[in-house]
Amino acid sequence: MDIVDRLKANDATNQLANIIIYGETTDTLASLSANEIIKLRDQLAESKRYIRNLEREHKENINFICSQKSEIETLNNQLAECQKEYEWQCANVKSLTAVIAECQWISVEYRMPEGIVLVSYQKEYAGNLICKACYFKKHEQETSDDSHYDYNEEDDTYYIPEGWYECIDNWEDYASVSIHGIVTH
Repeated sequence: MDIVDRLKANDATNQLANIIIYGETTDTLASLSANEIIKLRDQLAESKRYIRNLEREHKENINFICSQKSEIETLNNQLAECQKEYEWQCANVKSLTAVIAECQWISVEYRMPEGIVLVSYQKEYAGNLICKACYFKKHEQETSDDSHYDYNEEDDTYYIPEGWYECIDNWEDYASVSIHGIVTH
């Protein structure tokens, strides 16, 4: 097949490529009509524009991918910081929950506290009051005072009567006095 047949068999873009590849430009171009040459030139210009557009889009895509990669890294770092903050807040909530559980008012009907605690008690004319107090069981707390106290003949000892007592820190005469009211919490 000679060059003219090859050019006629292929579309104009392939024809131009064949001309350039095989270097047969002079004879081939001489055999082409002016319209075919203009058509080849236009298609070559269109192909160049198309390639430039592809190159520009390729650069834009690479730039976009790079910017997205950078943004993803930033978001991952922010997510890691948020995760650390969340874990810290969860630990805080757990510790605060434990503190709150320790500080909650517990009904004395549910459970009697041990040692000195804050209590809430009701007085007939004073309403609800809060004080530092402790509960002494029967024959738990000895005393040297024999007035208004329980005496145990078995061990010949005087005891503070069972009940709630307000604890007093700054009164020299007494360290505790009986609470005249109903302790609820």
